[in-house]
Amino acid sequence: MAQSTPDTIDPGSAATQAGVLPLHETTLIGLMIAPDAPAALIRLSDGRVARIRPGDIVGRRTVAAIDADGVVLVRGSRRERLRLPGQGMTGQD
Repeated sequence: MAQSTPDTIDPGSAATQAGVLPLHETTLIGLMIAPDAPAALIRLSDGRVARIRPGDIVGRRTVAAIDADGVVLVRGSRRERLRLPGQGMTGQD
């Protein structure tokens, strides 16, 4: 393991913050916004990380949109927006 000195930061310690991600929910962890191929990284409730694109299925929900504000998931008439941690609440869009 890397040691921290006044001039360096241990990446493992810097990347780990307790309580930031809800561990038992699907959580948005990254956005890749490109005009022709937007994609996102999500952490699933079982801990797996998946790359998703519009049209993909996440559980029983369909990825309807990916934009700078987050990911829109749809199931029937219900729409839910996932946002990056610290960017506001997830909820109905």
